[in-house]
Amino acid sequence: HLRPPRSRKVKHGDEIIVLAEDNDTYKPSNASLAKYNPVVTLVKAPTKASPPSRMLLCGWRRELRDILRLLDGISPPNTEVHLVNATPVAKRLADLQDEGLDVAEFRRIKLTHTVANTASKRHIEELVMRSFHCMLVLSDGDREDDSLCSDSHVLATVLRLRAVELSQYAQMPLHRLSLVGFRMLAMVSESRWVASILNALLGDHGLSLDVVPASR
Repeated sequence: HLRPPRSRKVKHGDEIIVLAEDNDTYKPSNASLAKYNPVVTLVKAPTKASPPSRMLLCGWRRELRDILRLLDGISPPNTEVHLVNATPVAKRLADLQDEGLDVAEFRRIKLTHTVANTASKRHIEELVMRSFHCMLVLSDGDREDDSLCSDSHVLATVLRLRAVELSQYAQMPLHRLSLVGFRMLAMVSESRWVASILNALLGDHGLSLDVVPASR
């Protein structure tokens, strides 16, 4: 079990998973490093500022103002939000202004406007897909009267983004794409049973890692 109950005791024959740089960077010891202390004070460790991110928002509708406000409140400073849609920039700014949103008041994000048809391959190929940390596709407000047309355009945009992303990643150097794979092969070559652990952690089903601060 990768997550045994806390009440389980380690017995003879059990195998313990150790997270270490290599298999010769740790060793067992009889001395216990843990000392009983009935009063434990958790001190919040200093946190480093998160690096700015790049987001891609495809589509345009008036409700976008709420999303932009939320992003400005939770994003790291200097985050770039790229708005890609067929609406002219002047109309975008006017719509946001009519909804009571002044883009000059943003503290954490800055907007980059691109006028393009998100379902067009020629327009999407001009974007560097791997430079974006996340993407969000919205239905255009101009198409909301025809739900079939709106859904079709959103689906076409998602498929186009994925196709261009795969095409651009295929042009990357092989050593960058295979770095993780090489590391996994190196670990499995040293100990074959590590393969089952990697399959559970990195596979499409099984456990997942969640690292949180100790003070949480």
